[in-house]
Amino acid sequence: MMMFREATPSSTPAPSASVSLARFDDEPVLVDEERCRIETINEVGAVVWQCLDGESTLEEIAVDLADVYGADPATVLDDVVGLVTQLSAMQLVDRDAIEPLAPGVAVLDQEGAVIPTAGTDPFADPKYLGVPPSS
Repeated sequence: MMMFREATPSSTPAPSASVSLARFDDEPVLVDEERCRIETINEVGAVVWQCLDGESTLEEIAVDLADVYGADPATVLDDVVGLVTQLSAMQLVDRDAIEPLAPGVAVLDQEGAVIPTAGTDPFADPKYLGVPPSS
């Protein structure tokens, strides 16, 4: 079983080779051809997705997005890191650029329930698939 990984400001993730951004009923979705699944993502998440190039750090991406949207850089960084951690857990980004999650760190599922991480990938279970709505 794969180790769950957590994004950091210095992470430089890229989309997994089998995943692409598309639109369905005018809503952004991530299409994972390898796993034959479609994951929903909100508009801001789609913008972040398009910035993941494997070279830019999440901190650089957050600074750029904060400037474009006139938002607080620290808040944007927290949101970007959180989103990429979720995308990593769902195996939608290249996990080699993401750090392993420390044992005992709480991760929440779509309903807000705590998922024990204990050195495994809790999102390998199909009931955890899907990007939780942003707050």
